[in-house]
Amino acid sequence: MSQFLINAVGKPMLTYVKVTVQPVSGRDVCRIQVLPSPEPAWVKEGGGDVLYVRIGNTNHGLTGREAAA
Repeated sequence: MSQFLINAVGKPMLTYVKVTVQPVSGRDVCRIQVLPSPEPAWVKEGGGDVLYVRIGNTNHGLTGREAAA
């Protein structure tokens, strides 16, 4: 999990991520808690970088041009 996150957002951003595994009804559930970052966390995706933002109860990916607007 850690290597996946390093590849996706970079090592410095891992200070804002806490991963725990807890048993629930006889199954292991992975919980990922993400704290707010003082700077944007770009995700490496599909050969480019994407900035995800929350709008209401959904996530929206923005490219560089969209994020700059």
